[in-house]
Amino acid sequence: MIGLKTKKLPSSIPLKMSFDIERIQEELKIVNSFTWIAEEPFSFKDLWGSSPEVFHDGKWKGLSLRSQGGRWDKSDPGGPGLEPFEETAILKHTPYFKEIIDSLKCHKRSVRLSLLPAGASIQKHCDTYHDFKYGQIRLHIPLVTHEDVVIVIDGDRCKWEAGQLWYGNFSKPHWVVNNSSLDRIHMIVDVIINDFVLSLFPKDFVSKVRANGIIEHQEPVNLSEKDINKFECKFIIPAALMKGIFETDDGIPGEFDASIKLLDGQLVFFVEERPLISLVPISPTRFCFNGWTCERYLEFEVFNNSVCNLQLVIRSGYHNTRINLPLFN
Repeated sequence: MIGLKTKKLPSSIPLKMSFDIERIQEELKIVNSFTWIAEEPFSFKDLWGSSPEVFHDGKWKGLSLRSQGGRWDKSDPGGPGLEPFEETAILKHTPYFKEIIDSLKCHKRSVRLSLLPAGASIQKHCDTYHDFKYGQIRLHIPLVTHEDVVIVIDGDRCKWEAGQLWYGNFSKPHWVVNNSSLDRIHMIVDVIINDFVLSLFPKDFVSKVRANGIIEHQEPVNLSEKDINKFECKFIIPAALMKGIFETDDGIPGEFDASIKLLDGQLVFFVEERPLISLVPISPTRFCFNGWTCERYLEFEVFNNSVCNLQLVIRSGYHNTRINLPLFN
């Protein structure tokens, strides 16, 4: 039955892929020539109300193998924005890491190396939108680990072997403490769900997840500039929606003037005349947010070559919420 609640699913699962730990160790020697960056959450810099919480004391560090704009010196996982996710310069020096990433036959958002020094910890938190019902999950490959590294997800201790691909349900409360004398290093891969990703899991697990809905990847469609210029419009966006779209904190007052405009041949979502997110067509009238999944999209209705209705659609598994965005001239 659609929407039927299931029993608690496993907090972590070893998936059907593993990698050569000796080759991994050789490439980590190359990676260490780069400067590790303090781990950051994603945020729109200087956006109204945007003040994401940090869950560590600055010791947790990262490097990007794939990031928005292709910058290696980013440690955040990215989010909706103007820049696409691209491979970074580190992969030019680490062919085996590139081979690992390419072996995952799916669309990927960020791919990061995560270093937690000996004695450091990550506080309990949730990565809410990394769930099957939102269209993306977070996978880990431990590269350097130890039995005294404690990873707890949803109350369960996870013991992950190096070189193995693991799924963890990071939408649930989780925390980490490195009680070993080693610097723990993981490769973290945020993947968009498709048939390949689902094939990595046990069939009975996938069946149970489907009971509450899975949002799977939709390939973009090709639309010409002539096809999309009719979608330019202006509208009001209530402040309450800013959290849902931009993942900002609560407490933003009022409402904002927003618009959809053509910029460099593509549609872009503007707020208060500031270009924030490029839009990706997934049908002739539906556009999702660049850098995100199909969990959120804009749906346009056009009459006489002008937008007459605009809705923000927010999905969670089988459930859709449609919000009308008031248009103005």
